Amino acid sequence: MSISSYIAGLNLPFSNAQLLNGLACGATVGAFYFALPTSAVREAADREAGKIAHMPPGRQGEIITLTHTLGLLGPALVFTIGLPLNRFETPDWLLRFTLPPASSSNAYYGLRFAGVVGALGCGAGIAWTTKALAAQWHFIGVRERPKLVKTGPYAIVRHPMYSFGILMDLVSAVMYWNWIPLAGAALTTVAFAIKIPMEEKLILNKKGLGDAYKQYRREVPSCIIPYIW
Repeated sequence: MSISSYIAGLNLPFSNAQLLNGLACGATVGAFYFALPTSAVREAADREAGKIAHMPPGRQGEIITLTHTLGLLGPALVFTIGLPLNRFETPDWLLRFTLPPASSSNAYYGLRFAGVVGALGCGAGIAWTTKALAAQWHFIGVRERPKLVKTGPYAIVRHPMYSFGILMDLVSAVMYWNWIPLAGAALTTVAFAIKIPMEEKLILNKKGLGDAYKQYRREVPSCIIPYIW
């Protein structure tokens, strides 16, 4: 089955698969557009809270940050580059990683569209988290003038940005109906499991902040998933 899209008076036929893939790519680009902090946000953070003053020893922080970035950006780039280059048809090499068939065509289309909505929601969630962090935003490390953030999503879990990151990979698997984002989710989850103790150790060792963070951990015991992790 195919449906027609009328653009600028032209009758351009697109298959359902092309339209779904186009929506998915648009949602991915939109989610990352909302999620990535602008240069103004980074500059304001440096100005108000100072530069990053405390980092994990060696290059541990950089390596683990690069690892989870690969888990998030890797699948996104695979689809947002691979699909447009093939006129939004799924190329044969990507079809090898297709999820098992849904119970019905309605379920398939409904789940994929729900994935599109979920991806946009994840982008909005990361933007919400960035807004809550304000001047304390950073990839890893403690700033010169640190302040404990306990409002917004930080009142629910201690690392909400990581929650939305993992969720983005999971909904992408449904949105693209493909196993590749699940591999990204696995890599990202392992990276976060390593990174969280590194980050929290830096905070706990920071004079004037450690005791407040201990109390915060008692108030908000979950790192990423409420009542589970």
